[in-house]
Amino acid sequence: MSSLTYKPDSLIYSQALTSRLPRISVVIPTFARLRRLRECLLSFVAMRYPRDLFEIIVVDDGSPEPVAPAVADLESVLSLRCLRQPQSGPASARNLGLSNTSGELVAFTDDDCRPRPGWLSSIAAGYLNNPESAMAGPVRNAVHTSVAAETSQILVDYLLEYFDPTQSGRGFFTSNNLAFPAKQLQAMGGFSSSFPLAAGEDREICARWRDHGYESSFLPDAIVDHYHNLTISSFARQHFNYGRGAWHYNRVRSDQTGETLKVEPVRFYAKMLASAFQKAPLPRSLQVCSLLALSQALTATGYVRERYRAGSDR
Repeated sequence: MSSLTYKPDSLIYSQALTSRLPRISVVIPTFARLRRLRECLLSFVAMRYPRDLFEIIVVDDGSPEPVAPAVADLESVLSLRCLRQPQSGPASARNLGLSNTSGELVAFTDDDCRPRPGWLSSIAAGYLNNPESAMAGPVRNAVHTSVAAETSQILVDYLLEYFDPTQSGRGFFTSNNLAFPAKQLQAMGGFSSSFPLAAGEDREICARWRDHGYESSFLPDAIVDHYHNLTISSFARQHFNYGRGAWHYNRVRSDQTGETLKVEPVRFYAKMLASAFQKAPLPRSLQVCSLLALSQALTATGYVRERYRAGSDR
């Protein structure tokens, strides 16, 4: 099947191909980050994709100050809708957006991200080449002054390389750069709303997508820049919550398939720490290596804490 002709700095549509481009619904969950959300939405003004073929659905997950009035002016330049729900977590927010989509494709990103101008055209090309595949692209750390943000991105990149979601039964893509054919995702019931945090729900949807026999594709030109200005404190909290999310993931997967927790071998962690020296120069690589080690300790702590709390609640 033919696909879009895409070059890094230009997008060329033939008249015949343009007429069959898919309509894309972009869903963005948000909570109390108005400035970041506006910056995210403004990135779509420069999107190299026909304006009448994509819509943006912002789902306000119970922010103290409703976000709709703060972005209402952008409705004149974008096909933009704002929905609001009581705070229920990002998985539930994505599902509310999914239930209100009009596109053949639904693409997810986060309010602290800025998709690059070729993002939607790359997703459309992937869809035309394989219309029943989930699609994801690279996420790039855009806060270069934060060693915590850099470490977080190095860890995500390492996990993607180690597990390779396009080949492995255990890998996953992150939900800030992820797209699905809308009908298939709706038929599956969307994201699992049993995840209370922004942790683990992307792993679960990718695993359940594979369970249904669908493929996943990696699109190297579908790039999203991530403006996650992590401090050491927020980095620690993030990875503690990742551990909590990992417990919920393993509980859900055990219920779905009988899958049990698999502890990675020592070489997995050794290669992870070594990636610090491959990705960052000295002396910054020493900081990254230390934070990678801290992330794993905190993830394990979060997992144990959530498991203990679940047992205590029974």
